[in-house]
Amino acid sequence: MNSLTFFAAAATLAGTVILTLALLIGMKVRESVPRALSMRWTIVLSMMAAFILGYLVFVATILLDVTIAPNLLSGAIFLGGAIYVFLIIMLVRITVRRLREAETDTRESYDLLQNALNAIADPILIVDTSDNHIVVANKAAADQTGGDPVALGLTCHE
Repeated sequence: MNSLTFFAAAATLAGTVILTLALLIGMKVRESVPRALSMRWTIVLSMMAAFILGYLVFVATILLDVTIAPNLLSGAIFLGGAIYVFLIIMLVRITVRRLREAETDTRESYDLLQNALNAIADPILIVDTSDNHIVVANKAAADQTGGDPVALGLTCHE
């Protein structure tokens, strides 16, 4: 075995280890994947397993000095890689869309809470008990403290 062939086998084995670690992490993540995405996630994990198998077959062909048509192997790897990247991009697109929707919902909920608190004439402060900083204040509290207590970074005893 020449040094170039040895490097190809070693690099492929290193890639196999990295991909196996990624697969194990992906299997743990699967537990928290929303039901709507679970089928796509399972397909991605299955493709990772298929890539691992392909890597091991490639190393075996090197070590056993078995000749496989390079174009066949390259074509299969390129096709599999393209499908894999496409699936990942689709999953990311869905995830980003859902994240944006969640951010919008959170902002709307915060605005609704702030408007409701501002409608109350008495000063109201909501305090984070872990550090006593004011995290929400209504307009009456801001008027009483001479500015927005949240923006000023005040604690409840200031």
